[in-house]
Amino acid sequence: MPKHVVCMLGVSHDVSFGEIIFFATGVREIPPRGFWPKPSLDFLHKGDAEGVSSTFPKANTCTCCLMLPVGHMSYALFEDAIIFGIRNAHGFGYA
Repeated sequence: MPKHVVCMLGVSHDVSFGEIIFFATGVREIPPRGFWPKPSLDFLHKGDAEGVSSTFPKANTCTCCLMLPVGHMSYALFEDAIIFGIRNAHGFGYA
């Protein structure tokens, strides 16, 4: 699969499309008949039940939904959190 190179603070990090799909859906390859339901993207605007906002991405693998945090002070901090979250979640989509 193609690699997407994400550059931050002068350092290159490879995050593959496959890693993003696995994080968001729990599967390592796109199924032959596609996904059901179709993958979606959501944004984490609100905090959890305790009012704490996540700085890392989350995923609901049952609904194939990738949830990205908002509110980082810079794009570099956002990139760092996304890369860290995807690279360190070795299963269900929580960093």
